[in-house]
Amino acid sequence: MQDIHIRWEGPLTFDSLKALSGTTDRGLYQIYGYHALYGSDVLLYIGKSADSFARRVTRERWDLSQDIARFQVYLGRMEGHSGIPDEDLITHIDIAERMLIKAHLPAYNVQRSFDISEFKGFHVFNWGTFRSLFPEVSGARWSDHFWTTGDRRELGTAIEESDQQDIAQNC
Repeated sequence: MQDIHIRWEGPLTFDSLKALSGTTDRGLYQIYGYHALYGSDVLLYIGKSADSFARRVTRERWDLSQDIARFQVYLGRMEGHSGIPDEDLITHIDIAERMLIKAHLPAYNVQRSFDISEFKGFHVFNWGTFRSLFPEVSGARWSDHFWTTGDRRELGTAIEESDQQDIAQNC
């Protein structure tokens, strides 16, 4: 299993992101703010930046929101990746983003269907100010590594039978 370690920092403002355009200013980011259904100060979005935080976040036009003053941004930089090829780093950023979206389902992330079988060999560890993210997300949890269709069917049948017994006892 490959471990992906992410060191989170923040909160930052969108204005402060404009200065983060160097070669080490890439990774993941979380945006927190108000959502009409979920309330204030909730995880709205998880994104990735393969080039720089400044370029990626400004392309998404968060600055057009009426609520931008209340948004908080947290940046996640990959740790322990010095010396690995750039394409491997970008692959880890991509997989970590998709695993975190799958595990947390932020309100503004519309892409939620992924080929989760590729998560099987990865384990994401969140460090620092990771806010409402889980400290760890295991690819084995989101892949078919420990489950077969038969196992799921048997588990579902066992749960249904247990529920039916509970209903019968309580009626």
